Amino acid sequence: MTEASTAQAHLPDGVQSVINGALTKGLPITVAHPDPTGAPVMSFRGSVQVYGPTRLSIWARNAEGGLAAAAAATAPVALLYRDAAAKTTLNIRGRARLASDDTERDQVFEVTPAAEQTKDPDRKGAAIVVDVERVQGMLEGAPVKVVVPGA
Repeated sequence: MTEASTAQAHLPDGVQSVINGALTKGLPITVAHPDPTGAPVMSFRGSVQVYGPTRLSIWARNAEGGLAAAAAATAPVALLYRDAAAKTTLNIRGRARLASDDTERDQVFEVTPAAEQTKDPDRKGAAIVVDVERVQGMLEGAPVKVVVPGA
């Protein structure tokens, strides 16, 4: 089992590759977040990318949408990636937040896949950062688990 749970935890290279290549493979990642009443909401997001050792980014084209509102409230989120052919399933848990400043907002947009960038050329969307707490699942048939200390 690939496992990282030390103070130096990071998303393994294989996990990073899967996440960054999800849209290209036609397998956008499902993101779940609470709505204002606390009820779960799920949507496919093609803009999910690795943003740091234990962070993901999401460009939400609708800055007034539910995911952006959840991130403004620093809500818990869950992400799911599934590629049956590659025997890969990633269950990711973390906490979403809006980008802290214009520099971070620009960085999130820049790592967003071009196919998603072209759908918001004026950059009117919301830049969301997910601080990952845990990743579990299978990576090409092998168990994978990452637990971020202090999360």
